[in-house]
Amino acid sequence: MAARKKREPDPATQIEELRQALEGAEPEKLYLLRGDERYFRERGASIVRDRASELGYEVSVHATRDPDFDAGLLLGDLAGGSLFATARCVVVRDAGPLLKKQGKEHGPFVRAALAFLQSDAPGCLVVTADSVRADHALAKAAAEHGRLLGCRRLYDSAPPWNPDPRQAELVQWFFRLARSRRVELSPDQALYVVAATGNDLFALEAQLAKIAAGGGESVRELVGWSAAGSPFEVAEAIAGGDVKRAVGGAHALFRGGFAERDGTRLVDGTGLSAILLSSLVRNVRQALAGAEALGRGGDPLEGALRAGWTLPPRARPAFDERVRARDPREWRGMLEDVAELEIASRSGKILGADDFCRLALRWRRRVPAASRG
Repeated sequence: MAARKKREPDPATQIEELRQALEGAEPEKLYLLRGDERYFRERGASIVRDRASELGYEVSVHATRDPDFDAGLLLGDLAGGSLFATARCVVVRDAGPLLKKQGKEHGPFVRAALAFLQSDAPGCLVVTADSVRADHALAKAAAEHGRLLGCRRLYDSAPPWNPDPRQAELVQWFFRLARSRRVELSPDQALYVVAATGNDLFALEAQLAKIAAGGGESVRELVGWSAAGSPFEVAEAIAGGDVKRAVGGAHALFRGGFAERDGTRLVDGTGLSAILLSSLVRNVRQALAGAEALGRGGDPLEGALRAGWTLPPRARPAFDERVRARDPREWRGMLEDVAELEIASRSGKILGADDFCRLALRWRRRVPAASRG
C-alpha cells in the first residue's frame, strides 16, 4: 500500500515556520510563495526581504502589476552582481505572467531565475504567484534550492465534523492573531468581527488595530458590517429554499460586494447580478435534471451527470436533498422566474438585493425534503 501523502500545514503555520527558520540564519536561494491568498504571499515575502536587509543584502522589488514594471531591469538584477552589497535579494511579486512558457521553452524570466539558482552568485530570489503548477521548473527548483510555501485562502466555514462556526479556520486564525497582538477578544467576538468583515485578512488585521485603539468601546460599536457576499452561496440558498440565508446573503452581497480571488472587490450591481443569475441558472437546471431522473425512478445524481452537470463528492448529499424538495414542475417554474429576471436585466433594469429576496421568498422551502419520495 502506498504511503499516505503528508498533509501540508496551514498557511499561517508555514509562514511562522519561515520566520523561525530565518532567525539568525542566511536566506536560502529560492522562496516560491504560491496560492490565492495575497496576505500570506506578501507576509512571507516581507519576512525574507527584511532578513536580507538586516544582513546587508541589496534588495530589489519587481511587481508585474506595477505600471512601471520593467522586465529588462528584473533580468538585469538576476544576471548581474550587486554593486553596493555582498549579496542581492530579488523579490518578484505576482509573477504568474512571467512563468508561462513560450511554445515549449521557458520564458526569459524562468531561464534567468534557473541560471541564478545554478550560479555561485550570493543572494536569494523570492517569487510570489497566485498559481504555480507542481511540475513547473521553479516549483521543482524550490525543493532543491529553498522553500515552496502554500498560501491558500483560509476556510471561512466550520468543518463538517465540528460545525460550530467559531471553529472555522478563518475565525481561529483571527482569534490567534488577536492573542499574539495582546488584544483581548472572546471567541464570540472574534466570530462577529470575521462575519462582519469577511474573508479579507488585510481588512481583519486593520479591524484588530481599530479594536486595540478603541479605548474601551465595544467590539460591535467599533466594527461595522462591511463583509462581502458570495453570489454562489446566495444562488445555492435560493435554489435550496433557505430563505433566511438567501435574504441575508443577498443583502450582504449588494451592500459589501464580492471579494474576488485576486483580492479585488466587485461592487458593481450589474456585474454582481450577472454572476448571481448565472449561478442560479446552473443550480436550478442541475436540480431539474436530477428531479426529472428521480421522477423516472432513477438516481438524481446520475440524471444530473447525464445532463452534463458535475458535482464534487462533498456537494452530493446537499444536492440530493435539494432535488427531493421539489418536483420537476416546481423546478421548471423556478427556472422560468430566474429567466424573467435575466430578461429584465438584459432590458436595462438594474437588479438589486430586493429582486433576489422576492425570488427567495417565492421559492422558500415549505415541505421538508424527507417528506418527499
